[in-house]
Amino acid sequence: MSRELQIDELSIPVPIGRVVPAGRSQLEARSLLHCRTNGADTLAMALFGLGVRRAFGVLGGAIAQFCAALHRAGIEVIHARHESGAAFMATEAHFATDEPVVVYTTTGPGATNALTGLVAGAWDGAKIIVVTGATELPERGRLAFQETGPRSLDLGSWLWDASNYLEYTIEDAGQIALVRQRLALNLAKPGGFLASLSFPLGVQGATARSVSPDVVTLSPPVGVCPALVEQVHERLCDGPFVIWVGFGAREAAPQLLELAERTGAPVMTSPRAKGVFPESHPQHLGVTGMFGGQPWVHDYFRANRPDHVLVLGSRLGQTTSCFDPTFAPRRAFIHVDIDATTFGVAYPESETLGVCAEIGALLTGLNELDASTFRDPELGGAASDAASLTKIPAAACELIDLDGPVHPSSLMAAIQRVIVERSSAIVLADAGNSFAWANARLRFDRPGRYRTPSGFASMTNATSGVVGAAMASHAAAVAIVGDGAMLMSNEVSTAVQYSADAKWIVLNDASYGMVRHGMLAVGMEPRGTAIPPTNFAMLATALGATGIRVSSARELDEALVKMMQTPGPVIVDVAMDLNPPPPFGRRNEILTHGWERHE
Repeated sequence: MSRELQIDELSIPVPIGRVVPAGRSQLEARSLLHCRTNGADTLAMALFGLGVRRAFGVLGGAIAQFCAALHRAGIEVIHARHESGAAFMATEAHFATDEPVVVYTTTGPGATNALTGLVAGAWDGAKIIVVTGATELPERGRLAFQETGPRSLDLGSWLWDASNYLEYTIEDAGQIALVRQRLALNLAKPGGFLASLSFPLGVQGATARSVSPDVVTLSPPVGVCPALVEQVHERLCDGPFVIWVGFGAREAAPQLLELAERTGAPVMTSPRAKGVFPESHPQHLGVTGMFGGQPWVHDYFRANRPDHVLVLGSRLGQTTSCFDPTFAPRRAFIHVDIDATTFGVAYPESETLGVCAEIGALLTGLNELDASTFRDPELGGAASDAASLTKIPAAACELIDLDGPVHPSSLMAAIQRVIVERSSAIVLADAGNSFAWANARLRFDRPGRYRTPSGFASMTNATSGVVGAAMASHAAAVAIVGDGAMLMSNEVSTAVQYSADAKWIVLNDASYGMVRHGMLAVGMEPRGTAIPPTNFAMLATALGATGIRVSSARELDEALVKMMQTPGPVIVDVAMDLNPPPPFGRRNEILTHGWERHE
């Protein structure tokens, strides 16, 4: 849906609930839309018309003209310290606002630096348009400076589904109208989308007629036919079932809660879906996955294997399912997703009823049916009663070690008390020990509060992405990160430059903890995992941020409260106990033995 923003006689679709940035007068907008202009302004205005409001990248000569055009078009341009960090920031800005975002890079290393962040964002389902500088056609193949030609940033081979990927080289400004239409069609589709546009400097400056964005039409979601709803209903009524929720169901949280309570079905969630179903709800089984998966979910399935598992918006990848045969239902998966390519992939030996549908519409249809049919014994009694569920023990609230290095459980309990329960901040957990402990110990009762990179699982996703989340949400965002990730890359300086309310909690144990504990678990000597001690509080001060040092559990609550009350970027450097193994033992078992000991 959209409303019409009137600029004199022009109409530009603007998504409902989104604010049009100030700073561009009606006369300037009219001039850009109607007069002959250059390719950079034409593309920038087209992107603005498609809903882009922020662009992240690192400036360079080959892309500077386009960056200036973005600014003139009313798009906020954020200059990062590294292109991959810019891509991580763009990803989290998208998830904070649901708006498409731009990543811009210069030629050569600027483009290749961005690759990891772009692939990670695409795996997570963000909508990203990357615009890279490119070498002029007459100069290609002649050892041009930072030579970058067509397909230099071909990301398709890294993606799960290349149908959600568009690659295009703009060799003439007249092509921008076609590019705009192809972008519009892909952005209108549900789910993620990644576009890679090569944009030579000469084309950026070439004369072109601007592309009016008023012809873009976004169709509303298509409803689900009653016959499909009835078919799913019949399956759910034919024996007990469990609901397995993924990140793709986050927009259907109210309908999910209603269906669960109407049917009494137990609900388990993927790590990225924490909060989509309230984790404090008595029907919540727990979180699955190899990193921080809660063992009582596995125990429940061993004792109460259901006839069906209703999968909502999850690809059931290894980080969610471990491909664990214990989670296979007696009869069939009922897998609901907008992406039909995911059906039957994780569990090819199990029967799967693939339902290609918008999750919220399907759940609405199921909720309109008579609730008693899900429980009538004569019809099979569809769900286990909530009262029969094994209650999940509460996350540790006591301080395990008051003095000395902080136990991870004590830190997670403090984060739960101070940040999760007493604020509305977005919480991000970086790959490594951080997301294993956060997945296992933190609890969220509403969607949109928690982000973790469980798909591509790139380190520094949170150390950089937290800045994008804070800037886009105009509120505090907190990253739980390891010292290794923080040293690998961060965007603290960017947060200082833009006064972003980004916060970092660093698990400082002077090691690559995830690798160290993994090597120990499989009987290897953890050589090469130690890191020289770093004082991140001092680093924060050096970069212009606020630094807080925590040396014992007694100091945790006070430090976290101070962090949340301090405007702007803050780093809380926590001296961690190196010895407690993180809760991802099943990952080590899989690497060492496969599944022969778990079937």
